[in-house]
Amino acid sequence: MTSILLGGEYWLIAGLVLGAVEIFAPGFFFLGFAGGAAVTALFVWLFGGAFEGSAHGWAWPVLVFALFSLATTFALRRLFGTRGARSRRFDDVDVNDTPYRGDKS
Repeated sequence: MTSILLGGEYWLIAGLVLGAVEIFAPGFFFLGFAGGAAVTALFVWLFGGAFEGSAHGWAWPVLVFALFSLATTFALRRLFGTRGARSRRFDDVDVNDTPYRGDKS
C-alpha cells in the first residue's frame, strides 16, 4: 500500500480519472480532487524518496492531497462560483396569480 501512495504516477492517474469524472458530474466537486492529486503527484516525484523508509511515509502524500484538494476546491469556487445567481424571493406577489406573457386576459 505504501508503494502505491508513494508512486507519483498513481497520483497522476488518479488526478486524470477524477478530472474525467468531473466531465460527467455537475459542479466543481471532483475537479478540486483532481487538482489535489496532480499537486500530490508533483510532491511525490520531488520528495517521495525522503519518505520511503519512514514508518509513516504514506501519511505525507495523503496530507498533501487533502490540503491541496481543499485549497483547489475553494479556489475554483471563488473563481467560477455563482456570480449574482441568488435565489429570488417574492414577498409582495403571489407568483401563481400573475399571468404569464402568453395570456390574453
